Amino acid sequence: AMLDAAGQRLAGLLLGSLPPADLPPLDRLRLFFLNRLRMIGDHPGIPQLVFSGQFAKALPQAGARTLRGAIRKSVEFLARAAAEAAARGEVRTDVPSDEVVVLVMGSLLARGLLAAQAASPEAPLPDEAWGRLATVLAPQSRK
Repeated sequence: AMLDAAGQRLAGLLLGSLPPADLPPLDRLRLFFLNRLRMIGDHPGIPQLVFSGQFAKALPQAGARTLRGAIRKSVEFLARAAAEAAARGEVRTDVPSDEVVVLVMGSLLARGLLAAQAASPEAPLPDEAWGRLATVLAPQSRK
């Protein structure tokens, strides 16, 4: 019951950090990143739990399904925002939307893992971290 509650809580945190779907796509990408980065700051162990095969195996079936659903919705949200931002010329078009998802999620995962291990002594502020990622995602003409 405790693991199921932990899975439900984790899924709730993930889904609760999704920005409104009616925002412009670049704003959705930015707010997704900032919301998740703040969530990681408040709960540094989240990236390890979300991507831990052991945690998923330990969860009861319903909890694992709920957590997988929250992860899937997060990835779909990012992919949709990335594709729409690319169509509007707001992010690079030479990088497929699914790779933009990897860049955003990978950045969050790495920052979370480093923070949890206290291996990153001077972590940038969330807006500064987004600015760095936005530079990587920006269309070639805007760099």
